[in-house]
Amino acid sequence: LDPTLPNSLFKNFGTKLKDFRITGGYFRKSTIGDQVFNFTPNIEFLRIRSNRRITGNLPNIGGCSRLYYLDLHNNNFTGNAYSLSSNEALQTVYLHNNRLSGTIPAYDNLPNLRRLRVNSNNFTGLGKFTLPRIYEFRAHINAIAGTIPTFVDCPQMQYITLYSNRLSSYTPGAIAQNS
Repeated sequence: LDPTLPNSLFKNFGTKLKDFRITGGYFRKSTIGDQVFNFTPNIEFLRIRSNRRITGNLPNIGGCSRLYYLDLHNNNFTGNAYSLSSNEALQTVYLHNNRLSGTIPAYDNLPNLRRLRVNSNNFTGLGKFTLPRIYEFRAHINAIAGTIPTFVDCPQMQYITLYSNRLSSYTPGAIAQNS
């Protein structure tokens, strides 16, 4: 498949790009170049939604250090979610409604993260979160197994959805420690 967004797309003007949004059901089935955002170091807002027509791995956004809003939901991305270790400005991460798998990274390197939606994927595990600003975590409709996390190191947490997983136990009073 030819990529809808080839690696060279932003080569001549990418350093000026701050906001890129492309949504809708008009895509033909295709991929995104894994290095398409290498030329966009100043991008702050990124939204790509394709009604499940874009496939392949998540694009590399490691060089987008100013990115605060990442919305790649409702695509057909596969593979593991990466740690986003170079993206400390991120406040919102929407990766839901894809086919991502493995363990949801802890994202402890994202001190400004407020919203994380990874629901409706194929995740099987969950890292321990230490996120001082997060208040929304959605991970329902996955295959996460084990103990329900405590979120004790997430003092701002208000919204947690974990239904339709394979969670088997809970430490009584653990979530109440956040109140």
